[in-house]
Amino acid sequence: MRQLGFLSLDLVGHWRCKEAIQRSRGVAADASWTPFKYLGDYLSLSMSTTARRQALTGHYLWLGSVARASARYVSWRDSIVLWELGQREPHGSLRIFLEPARLAPMEGELQLRFSSGRRNLFTLTFLFAPGDLFGCPADTVLFIGGAQGGVDCRIEMRQAAKDNGEISPAAMLLLTVRALAKVLDIGQIFAVAEEDQISKGYASDKVKFDYHSFWSKVAGVRHGTFYKLFNESVEKPLNEIPITHRARTRRKRERKARLRETIEARLQLLFVDERS
Repeated sequence: MRQLGFLSLDLVGHWRCKEAIQRSRGVAADASWTPFKYLGDYLSLSMSTTARRQALTGHYLWLGSVARASARYVSWRDSIVLWELGQREPHGSLRIFLEPARLAPMEGELQLRFSSGRRNLFTLTFLFAPGDLFGCPADTVLFIGGAQGGVDCRIEMRQAAKDNGEISPAAMLLLTVRALAKVLDIGQIFAVAEEDQISKGYASDKVKFDYHSFWSKVAGVRHGTFYKLFNESVEKPLNEIPITHRARTRRKRERKARLRETIEARLQLLFVDERS
């Protein structure tokens, strides 16, 4: 009744949201219920219904403009491989996919998924939203609504990190988020706080992921009810690293830099109009 009441009081806002999503068809959003997602627990428990609708509308308006400006047709409804590390017998290739949010569609509209063979090891769910919803002067920000590791795959996660120069699946997806923000000229990255993660509303006893620790480890800082992440990774100076670990740390950082360059080149190829 509450949802129907809100809908009846602001039919114009709902119509604008529905129109933005419909205009993006062929690029993204193929579910008939998508325009109604904001009426339920969506993105963050601390966001108002109006803010959730504005975020949803803004995402599809922005996505449509990016698609129209691109020199190439790229369907955001498909699973797009952004990175791959093959020849890992018997484990299968490591891959990062950009695709519609399937694992947790109420946490955002798109997801980055790290897989090993047929196993999904880690997923970040996000959308692009107007910056003023987060107190940010940027026109568009990237908001991460959820982060989830795979079920019963700790061994596979450790093996994937080992095969990838000790860089974990979670670290790879954060690296990819930052590459995506840079290539698409996104002004800022925000992330949901643990107490506002929507699964707290219906399955708090089953949520094991520590969002506060996760964002803090990547230098995320509290920004109102959200976390703000730096678009570039923040590294401790090497002279502050124990001397016995410096060579290992330097190798990891150099590999991360190479991986990010590779992913950025892939994103440029997919989404940036070379004619501009």
